[in-house]
Amino acid sequence: MTTEVTAPAKHPVLHHLARFVLRPMFRAYFRMRGEGLGNLPRRGPFLLAPNHVSMLDWAFVSYFLPRLIRFVVDHTFYDLPVLGFGLRVNGAIPIRTGRPDARAMRIAHAVLAAGEPLIVFPEGAISRTGRPQRAQPGVISLAAATRTPIVPVAVRGAFEAFPRSRRVPRPGRVSVTFGRPLPPPPASGDRHERQAQADRLMAHIADLLDRREPTSPW
Repeated sequence: MTTEVTAPAKHPVLHHLARFVLRPMFRAYFRMRGEGLGNLPRRGPFLLAPNHVSMLDWAFVSYFLPRLIRFVVDHTFYDLPVLGFGLRVNGAIPIRTGRPDARAMRIAHAVLAAGEPLIVFPEGAISRTGRPQRAQPGVISLAAATRTPIVPVAVRGAFEAFPRSRRVPRPGRVSVTFGRPLPPPPASGDRHERQAQADRLMAHIADLLDRREPTSPW
């Protein structure tokens, strides 16, 4: 029997209030710059797949999004007092990393089925070097099963401003580039093929990050 799951509640009023207060601060402190905003689909579900170098990556990406979009986040951040409050306001989906989390994946499926976009970090963990790490196959499984397109995203400057080793971010320039949407990856029941597809997706994001012209990973 399938257990029914419910996505965490979103709080749009609190989200937009926080956005109104924080956007000028982010603009001044991080000199935010967005590229490729026209690549964002205007309607329907899609997955945003950014590289992951900072605890604020979700905020840097969300800065440029015209609406409240959920994201998947390590449950350990979800439990932090201040940061956790911000994650709950945004209806973030907590996930246990390092092993399969069936409940979190069912919630993600339900969110996409309801027509909502979703931010998923393919690497699953914050890079300690600032360079892309190997992706986990979960993002491929999710996109293939739900037939959802993937928008690759390159976040630059976040590692220099706020790496995981720092408690307080430095001022700097953070830019976010949204690539052209990729069609849903071919469905495959083979874990090795899903991992290969995830590796190619991460290479695509690395090309976008390094301003090389990426080719389709499928």
